[in-house]
Amino acid sequence: ERLALERARLERRDEGLGASARPLALSASLASREPLALLAPQAEKLPPLRLDARASVAGLCDALECDLVLAPWANAPSFDLTLRVRGLHGEPLLEHLPSLAGKLHGRELQSGEFDLHVDGEFGLSRRGPLGIDWAAGIKGTVELDRCEFRAQSGGEVLAGLQRARAEIARLDPQRGELQLKSLELSTPRLRAARDAEGLHLLGLVIALPPPSTAPSGSAPAVAQEPAPASAASTPPADTDFAIARLDLDGIDVEVVDRTCPEPVLVPLKKLDFELRKFSTRSLARGGSVQFQAV
Repeated sequence: ERLALERARLERRDEGLGASARPLALSASLASREPLALLAPQAEKLPPLRLDARASVAGLCDALECDLVLAPWANAPSFDLTLRVRGLHGEPLLEHLPSLAGKLHGRELQSGEFDLHVDGEFGLSRRGPLGIDWAAGIKGTVELDRCEFRAQSGGEVLAGLQRARAEIARLDPQRGELQLKSLELSTPRLRAARDAEGLHLLGLVIALPPPSTAPSGSAPAVAQEPAPASAASTPPADTDFAIARLDLDGIDVEVVDRTCPEPVLVPLKKLDFELRKFSTRSLARGGSVQFQAV
């Protein structure tokens, strides 16, 4: 049978904001496009799960749509995820974050939009139809071909990524190990500006601290020695995030400084960057990485 969870509503009210404050009201639903088949003698032949999730948060997000195609029992498990967010509003969000008053405002985020599409395929060893041999690790590829954020409906893309592809050599959740054979990023995009109000980023305005006004005759500040890292904060020896090769192809960044008598535009339109042999485990032991930028 098809899965159909009717629209549910959840409210959260913060009494510390006063009786007149609007509650956070979440509405959500989940449905399958086709009848669900989860178990079979030959589970690898089961059709993919096709799920549609819908949600909204009154005043903050008009609509969130998530379409997921999932093939967990296939010989090569795969997924395909499309995410669409519409009607993001900044000012109502800050009503629920009074600690940020005076530090951040979101009046430029009106009917914001976010779009994402990503898919992937994995190779793994199974222990029966439902079990996974985690010790053998997981391999696979994940590709992203759309990631865009707009502060206004149909407006300029303020942040995004044209394309990304990751080839996973080994993923071992039990040991906290992720090794990428390659990571390719194509044309990250960012728009930002600075003026007297602060830093304009993603439809938000972040207040910047005023410049230092220490008297000219005052004694210079003395740097404090950092406290030694405790054993509890040191990651386990086996934990590792490694990238054999990272390639960044192109860039589309524009930063405008309006605090000057004449606005200054700083464009970054071309960048080729390559990183090799990156490993958090190696760096923790004093190792090095290789990189090249053009």
